[in-house]
Amino acid sequence: MKDVYLHSNHGMASSLRHRQTKIYKLVRWIPPKDGWHKVNIDGAISNVSRNASDGGLICDQHGNWIASFSKNIGCCFVLNAKPWGAFKGLQLAWNLGLKRVAFEMDSTVAIHLIQATSIEHHHSVVSQ
Repeated sequence: MKDVYLHSNHGMASSLRHRQTKIYKLVRWIPPKDGWHKVNIDGAISNVSRNASDGGLICDQHGNWIASFSKNIGCCFVLNAKPWGAFKGLQLAWNLGLKRVAFEMDSTVAIHLIQATSIEHHHSVVSQ
């Protein structure tokens, strides 16, 4: 059995982005529990071309790099790109034989989409 824990750090990013005054807050990577690995992903979409790319990395509980990935996805919306990155990151972790994986990204909406969507619908959102 594979355990997956999903976490979003989006709340802090959105609160900082929409304020006119600058607020500085220390942000750090929080390691997963012992025996777990963490997959962190992020992506970007060009406002002009709508081309998206994403990537991520997998670290152990000590912060040691295990693996990483990146991909030019092409033209899409952010809610198509984020689940793709999640899918590829978890696929890479499981292909490496990692059974307990904590997953972190900066989109609460994408995490809710992943959690609430059935496998059949999820594959229609995330194409390989």
